[in-house]
Amino acid sequence: MSSDEIFIRNLAIDTIIGLLPHERSTLQPIELDITLSSDLRAAARSGKISDTVDYAAVALGLSDYVRTTQFELIETLAESIVQWLWAFSPMIDKINLELRKPKAVSIADTVGLKIIRMRPSLEFEDE
Repeated sequence: MSSDEIFIRNLAIDTIIGLLPHERSTLQPIELDITLSSDLRAAARSGKISDTVDYAAVALGLSDYVRTTQFELIETLAESIVQWLWAFSPMIDKINLELRKPKAVSIADTVGLKIIRMRPSLEFEDE
């Protein structure tokens, strides 16, 4: 397995996120740092965007997706983002995601979480 990575830093998206009544009716900013592991050697050889994970398409598509979601917990949003990324590209082997909610706690610059997910292996699934 290759250890190549494509990353997107400080992707800012406004969405409905939170438990409190005002959070359920007002868009709030979230910030994402995403690192996607994939074998990039084919793209390096071919020079074709179809042989890699298109970071611009990921950023735009994920922004559109997250804007349409409404979750109470950032944990649920993070898992939803992982599922979206798996569906977006079969080339992604591993996802490192940091999700921040900068306006959630007034006495902190930001709060959030980090998760790491490996693509589930299909070869061991029950038939």
